Amino acid sequence: MISARAAQVTFFIICAFCIACIAAASFTTGWLRDTNSSKNYDTSIGLLPWPCFGNKATVCNNFWNNSPAFYHITFISMMGALIVSSLLILLQIASMCGVQNLLFFVLIALLSLLNTAALTLAVTIFGVKTQYKTTYKDPNGLEITREWYYSFWIALAAAVLSGLMSFLALLIPFLGKPEAYMYDLRKAEQQYSENTESHLVRNDKQQYVKQKY
Repeated sequence: MISARAAQVTFFIICAFCIACIAAASFTTGWLRDTNSSKNYDTSIGLLPWPCFGNKATVCNNFWNNSPAFYHITFISMMGALIVSSLLILLQIASMCGVQNLLFFVLIALLSLLNTAALTLAVTIFGVKTQYKTTYKDPNGLEITREWYYSFWIALAAAVLSGLMSFLALLIPFLGKPEAYMYDLRKAEQQYSENTESHLVRNDKQQYVKQKY
């Protein structure tokens, strides 16, 4: 049976790979690939409008206005997942360093599920709207084949990794509790026991006084 510490380390490693995949998918230009073998036509399309960082201001200004809504949803979901997963790895580092209690585990689990939901939304809506492989004609009548490219598959890998993170986040509290968490439980139990004993002693004194007088 895997220990809580081993599960935490595994969660950390998977989270690091997940962040790398999210960043790679979000900032590369390979979500879709348009090709035509007879005309040596080969180009790829990404989510991030890279011309915004160059001199093509017109292309940048038209990107968000002309791109379909599902592009916006996919991009926002990927950026949200990148932020959540970055927060998750910081929380996991804190957890591994001893900041451990039940609420902390619950927070990590909820954020992991949120991260998985965002990535699943991104790849699902993009996949449904674009389909695996389609054919269309450009304004010049050239037949173009459009298919999912490497960035999409990287995003899908990130969603799978995030699903594994969610599973581990839900599993960790049920594995042998880390020492710091057990210490908190023992401390709470000791405090409860002391309060109970103090209350019983107080009641005994009150009953003695009533019997005496």
